[in-house]
Amino acid sequence: MKRILLVVGLVFALPFVMADSCGGGTGGTAAGGAAAGSPAAVKPVAVGTAMKDSSGESVTVVSFKRGFSTGNEFDVPKAGDEYVQVTYKLVNGSSSEWTLPLSELTLIDANGQKYNEAFVSSGEDTIDSLAAGGHADAAHDVYEVPTGTAIDVVWQPNLFETTVYQTALT
Repeated sequence: MKRILLVVGLVFALPFVMADSCGGGTGGTAAGGAAAGSPAAVKPVAVGTAMKDSSGESVTVVSFKRGFSTGNEFDVPKAGDEYVQVTYKLVNGSSSEWTLPLSELTLIDANGQKYNEAFVSSGEDTIDSLAAGGHADAAHDVYEVPTGTAIDVVWQPNLFETTVYQTALT
């Protein structure tokens, strides 16, 4: 049921977040504040600072590496792109299981272009769920983005959350 809510939430809420983020911003800043009537407000958070939702789930961008290589000669980004590996700390302080926490995270550029995780042979983790009650795990995810593009991590915990968190990777 939580997976269905997550998918429905992403389908309906992300277009609003992306539309709100289009416009004059540059990388390293929030993608724009929520206008009156917008479904969510953007909250900028620094690398190393926990982003905590109302249910007690939290995500911290611990570090990132631009120009990441998997070490596999056949696993390279397309010309003009680079891999970015992001290390997260995930903590489930809620009272229920947190299913597919990495699916709630994306990268976004100043134009609102969203980048989902890349499919690479190594350098990333799969976390299907985190048990309730403070369970924590570290995770790595790899994204393919245009080389040198200013990018931010965006975390939208769920459809009902009034805040979307954004961490600049600068």
